[in-house]
Amino acid sequence: MKKIVLISDGARPLWQSILAAILYTISLTSLYLFFHYFHYTEDLEAVKYSMSFLKLSILTFILGLTFSVVRSMYFDFEGNQYKEEFAVGPFKTGKWKPMPKLEYVSVFKNPTADYELNLWYYRNRHFKLSKYYDKEPAMEKALLIAEKLNIKILDATIKNNFVWVDRDALRYEMDHRDL
Repeated sequence: MKKIVLISDGARPLWQSILAAILYTISLTSLYLFFHYFHYTEDLEAVKYSMSFLKLSILTFILGLTFSVVRSMYFDFEGNQYKEEFAVGPFKTGKWKPMPKLEYVSVFKNPTADYELNLWYYRNRHFKLSKYYDKEPAMEKALLIAEKLNIKILDATIKNNFVWVDRDALRYEMDHRDL
């Protein structure tokens, strides 16, 4: 049996799903109105009027996607492949690709003060795995990934002060922090 690691955005919050449904409804209604009012005519105002419905339909559809797309990363380390999948409800897209040689996992503090977990390969390319509000859970997940893949950890949480982390010391610190 294949062992596949899944890292997913998870389900969208209810308010985002409701907003996406409203936007999709507006999009479909606008598309209907476009076809209803569209006529082959030389009247420029009539064409502009019907085209405004098409523009609204496209805009609200794209906005609906931003509130409903769920991104998932699948890693099949035994088969040495990965897949980035995008899903909107039951509709999914993504294909398996060969796994690049993984170099290290990093914890990075971004400008919005979130801690990002990235899996680096081939020079400066990386997979964005997840975001955390606090450093501790990000470092815990980085340690778990580093140990499973036997790669290094880079602590990039302090600007211009990147530090390679000793996995054994980090594990010891995490095991003994509650004592």
